[in-house]
Amino acid sequence: MPMNYLQSLGHLAEVNLETHKITADLTETKKFSKSLRRVINILTFGIYGYYVKCQTMSVAKKIAKAIRERNTLPLIEAEKETFAKAVQLAEKLQDKLEGTRHQKACQIMSRVLEFKQPILEPKQPTKEECQQIIEASDRLASNLRKKLAEKNPNQTFVFSIPSLLSVLSMALKGLTLDNKEAYKKSLGLEGMEEDRIHVAVGKMIDLLSLNTPDARCILSNACLTTRGLSEDFIDTVRRDYRGEVFVGASGEVIGQRANAYVKEKTNGMIQEIVTPSNDLLSVILNTLYFKGMWDKPFKEESTTYEEFTCMDGSKKEVAILDKTEEDLAYLETDDYQMVEKHYKAEDLSFVAFLPKEGKSLEDLEANMTGMRLTEARSNAKSEEVHIQLPKIDIEASPPKLIQTLKEMGFRFGGGLEGQPIEDIIQKIKMRIDEQGTEAAAVTVMWCIESAPRPPKEFLLNRPFMYVIRCGDYILFQGSIRSAEGMQVKSS
Repeated sequence: MPMNYLQSLGHLAEVNLETHKITADLTETKKFSKSLRRVINILTFGIYGYYVKCQTMSVAKKIAKAIRERNTLPLIEAEKETFAKAVQLAEKLQDKLEGTRHQKACQIMSRVLEFKQPILEPKQPTKEECQQIIEASDRLASNLRKKLAEKNPNQTFVFSIPSLLSVLSMALKGLTLDNKEAYKKSLGLEGMEEDRIHVAVGKMIDLLSLNTPDARCILSNACLTTRGLSEDFIDTVRRDYRGEVFVGASGEVIGQRANAYVKEKTNGMIQEIVTPSNDLLSVILNTLYFKGMWDKPFKEESTTYEEFTCMDGSKKEVAILDKTEEDLAYLETDDYQMVEKHYKAEDLSFVAFLPKEGKSLEDLEANMTGMRLTEARSNAKSEEVHIQLPKIDIEASPPKLIQTLKEMGFRFGGGLEGQPIEDIIQKIKMRIDEQGTEAAAVTVMWCIESAPRPPKEFLLNRPFMYVIRCGDYILFQGSIRSAEGMQVKSS
């Protein structure tokens, strides 16, 4: 991480502490106007808030700790205007403090203004690169779905490709590989320049992000490490993946921090993702949190228990959401029926495909891609539909994910910048009820301290040959064929 950035954060910490003192002093003496105190507050909230997500000056100690652990964020496009205004306020504050008894604060402010430009500008992908990411996501989803169905044909599964792709592409930056093209081929992005992959996946994260009163779709990335990851890797995580970076004193610390981060970002739906341990070296992770309210909710009094037929033919009585709805997007083909039910937020919907009697779910899954989904949605007609949907509350993980990825062609070489990769897992929590859907996904890759290798065993307890040499000359040579000449234990 560039030293001037860390220095600027250190200066900002001093400003925070100093302005806290000044504000308290001004409140007591009332020598300056309320507008100046407001400028001081906005300065602290504006500059400091957008760097380290601090909300109030009362957490100065927490801020300092965050800086020590490099809990920092680059500015993204939407924050630049706010940042610019904060800098203007800083300049005004400097002018007002000039010539007063607050010379220390004025000096600090001058140093802050030396670093007033954000240093990690997000790059922008081309339209074609964004399309490549969409197509790669489709292929990755299709391959993973096929593998999971083969291994557990009767088991319910759920996974999140944006979350998985974020971690796998982040890892690409740091993987020690003999052939990165093979890894990119497994991602479905062969031929694409590596730095453009990071830029395009970062754009996907931006495009999927949504935060309104009726819907939330938030993707977050983080890297937690105890040592050894390069500035180039860290900068890529921060700039292209809008990621947060934490440096901890031990594996125990970063493990606890990872779990706290996951709990916060998934709104408490997923509580833990790694076991804190001093063997941990680094963790890279993505979280995806989604909450959408139905545009036309189900009525709770209409929820009933109905029979559901499982893949193995067994039948269960389960809670079913029941509703007859006008103007529901509906499509019927020779192979399946499709219904699309919208959430309140624009461009968010739940789409369900039901194979026709005698048709297989496997064939339907094998042919499902983003392009085919778009085609099916465009062919749907508005109809009055009686829909029954199981009420769902599920927590699941694709089993043995890292092994499945290896079967799909992924190779992780010498690890993440030489740190051995222990595992990759994804956890999903999803609830579908009368009001809408809430779901969370976490994908994590973690590296551990490699265990010392057990010694090779060389046990001369059966016939063997030996030589005693000097340079290129063999002085003695022989073969031991019996216990002759050995010290035999007396009976």
